[in-house]
Amino acid sequence: FRRVLFRSIVLIDKARRSGERLRDIAGIQVVLDQVGSVQNITLARLARSRRVVYVEGDHDFSYIVHFARVAGLLELADGTELTPIPTGGFSNWQRIRNVAWGINQALGTPLRILVVLDRDYRCDEETAEVETELLRHVESVHIHGMKEIENYLLDVTVIHRAITRQLYEEEKGTPPSLDEVSSIMQGIAESMRTSAQSQYIAKRVAYFRGSHKDDASVTAEAMRIFEEHWKSPEQRLALISGKEALKQLRQEVQARYGVTLSDRRIISLFWKNGLHPDILRLLKLLEDFRASGPVVRQN
Repeated sequence: FRRVLFRSIVLIDKARRSGERLRDIAGIQVVLDQVGSVQNITLARLARSRRVVYVEGDHDFSYIVHFARVAGLLELADGTELTPIPTGGFSNWQRIRNVAWGINQALGTPLRILVVLDRDYRCDEETAEVETELLRHVESVHIHGMKEIENYLLDVTVIHRAITRQLYEEEKGTPPSLDEVSSIMQGIAESMRTSAQSQYIAKRVAYFRGSHKDDASVTAEAMRIFEEHWKSPEQRLALISGKEALKQLRQEVQARYGVTLSDRRIISLFWKNGLHPDILRLLKLLEDFRASGPVVRQN
């Protein structure tokens, strides 16, 4: 019993009188396909790469791949040497970690694991704690400096370039000025201010609840920090929801100029030296992870 428990994955089906010990990748893949999207892993690919990148959403890794192409990291952009797995959020980490452990045992060699997390509205103290906890179980962790990966697309200069290029290609009208695009972006940010502020305060209060700080003091502190960040137009675009901001931007651009901006088009018009430092750090971390040597099993 102990050997089966610690060295194998056993399928338990209430319709059967006994469990089934899974002995190969094909069998494990069938089970994982039944578990659902969070564990929807292509094990044949995982068996080759032995490198897992946990990301929060289904599309996060595609953003990373497109940014890697802009940076000239073509092997990373190819994406075949890493196996991305969407976590659906940090709250699912415990369950996903256990599944990864089981796959590790079934494949017979250790996996290398790197985690990429959205910051959401977490304060610096909480992100530091999350990173420390994760590093007890995985090789590397990257937590975005902005709310989520989509926020890195909210570059006014690049969006202006994208609108101009789209209008030129579709032979539609006069392109807006950079100031006009900046005004659109700041208007979107301002419309989302109350939501972002309330979420930031709520997250900080929840994190410090039970500490020596009372809720009133934590709320006042959170408001002060938020207002300090909000003074900077660039920081505003880091605090709001990037997904929602891009949605509103597309609607506004369509209404004003009659063109559609895709996320892929926006990323493709970044220049390498214009990528945000956070993205460059993430790409370097992933490239080093991709190119690192084989895993050595610890006895």
